[in-house]
Amino acid sequence: MEVASILPREDHSPINETERRLIAAIEQEFKKHGVNMPLYWGNRQLDPAAAGPLKQMQSEGIRRAAALYDSALDLNRLPPVS
Repeated sequence: MEVASILPREDHSPINETERRLIAAIEQEFKKHGVNMPLYWGNRQLDPAAAGPLKQMQSEGIRRAAALYDSALDLNRLPPVS
């Protein structure tokens, strides 16, 4: 069964809502501690997909990055950035 087949047919996902709250909390902590670092978000199977933010980072000249994975991820399944 694919993930898309069990999600509600709406314009949002409960997973994405949780991720947005997590990102907002991290951004708040960054600001509180004077950390000036952009955050990018990508999903393995749902929009926004990981390839988009990776391409955006590349176009913005990001050469080094840290990643936070909050679920299991097979890095071999990520699309190459070209």
